[in-house]
Amino acid sequence: MKFKDVKGIGILLENYLTYEGYNLWHLNEAGLYNSFLKEPRKRNFFEKKKDTLVRFAINRKRNQRFKRKFVDKEGGDEILMVPYDMSHVNTFLFLFKKLKGVRVIRNDGPSAQITRQRLDANNIPFANLDNFLCENIEEMIVDAGTFLNKQWNLIQSDMDLKKKLGENYGYVMDVLEYCIKTRKMFIETVRNIGLFREIYSREKYKIVLVSDDVNATGRIACLVAKEFNVPSLVIQHGQLQGNPVGEVSASYMALNGESERELLMSEGAEVKKLVVTGQPRFDNIFNNKFDRATSCKELGIDPSKKVVIFTAQRPLTEGDMTRTALDCFLDTVRNIENRDNYEFVLTMREDMSLDDLPKDYKELNLKVLIGGDIHKILASCDVFTTAFSTVAIEAVLLGKPVISVNIGFDEFVDYTGEGVGFRVQDAKDFTPRLEEVLNSEKFSKSFEIARKKFVKNYNCSDDGNSTDRQINLINKIIKGG
Repeated sequence: MKFKDVKGIGILLENYLTYEGYNLWHLNEAGLYNSFLKEPRKRNFFEKKKDTLVRFAINRKRNQRFKRKFVDKEGGDEILMVPYDMSHVNTFLFLFKKLKGVRVIRNDGPSAQITRQRLDANNIPFANLDNFLCENIEEMIVDAGTFLNKQWNLIQSDMDLKKKLGENYGYVMDVLEYCIKTRKMFIETVRNIGLFREIYSREKYKIVLVSDDVNATGRIACLVAKEFNVPSLVIQHGQLQGNPVGEVSASYMALNGESERELLMSEGAEVKKLVVTGQPRFDNIFNNKFDRATSCKELGIDPSKKVVIFTAQRPLTEGDMTRTALDCFLDTVRNIENRDNYEFVLTMREDMSLDDLPKDYKELNLKVLIGGDIHKILASCDVFTTAFSTVAIEAVLLGKPVISVNIGFDEFVDYTGEGVGFRVQDAKDFTPRLEEVLNSEKFSKSFEIARKKFVKNYNCSDDGNSTDRQINLINKIIKGG
């Protein structure tokens, strides 16, 4: 199913799922697409455990505790930052260090505990979105529950809707049942609408910064801000190509490079909202020198060998592209000739664990790194491999060729076409492309030429001033420019 099909379903359901002016399907459509409907044949929602239902019960004691915390709040009252999870904190980090009057409010995303640790480690004061729960939001949640139960019954009895959805009817109904009855995701969405209304009613922020307005939390933060005449800016966090993009809910979007701007325009985004600034996180690459030998020594990697790094990503369930990419890498490690000439390194984010890996990985003599300075790690390698991580773009910026493993997919960055590596869509091609990247003098020469164009397309410039460009944009928006 294509993302435009999922958006079309939202239009069909608009009369059923619009609550207080918001189409609940629309707010969640990107997550529903990625998790359930991109490849509906997997029926992967049946594999999910029933999540803990949203935390509605708000007792008087907690309200009293909340009020004291709000009075003694830390942080500023001019700029609101809403990071989604750990890696989004990294996107904001360089801005936070230079901006004044910043208030950080975090949601319990997929890596809540790691996110908290990252904020604490950088001495960034923050509040949890839950801190703003109050009695009127509790009433709103109860009302939404009654509304959704009624609408679910109406949806089930709508034969015209069944006809319009055609072969997708069963999948869509399973997803709706999950969102309305099992996980109650739509009630959580209503809850978050109420929370951001509470936040904006208590403090008049000059601007709201989000690192993602595709996920429901970021989208709600931007759309509710409009109710209070507060401008918003979404700062590109990850790779846009291959993700459900097109609509920009924020007032403006700060983009890494020209390729992202062209992609969003082709998907129908408002041109006036799109501003190319570069990525502040990438400034670290251009403002520091990363030496391969030093990095290898610090990481315990043998610099005399050909160092190949693979970054694993979630989900790692059977059939997912991220899992097939990992399996392809591990098969190469098992079968490559002259194995002693290579150092194979597997990296993962802090919110992953060794339990996520196939059981036999220990037999392959891999070096496994969880977390750490990703730029130092990249500096140690001769080639970087992954499924589709943004880290691949950072690798190219650091002068490292990339092999992306997109078996069965063609929607992510085409590193073959970009001339800075290869996109492998058949597992048997991985080892030959790896050998070419490592040993071909012709590839090495063409890589250096292609990399210069790649920098402009995916990071605006190599001047290391992306942070300043974004700060200038933020100030311009605040002034009404």
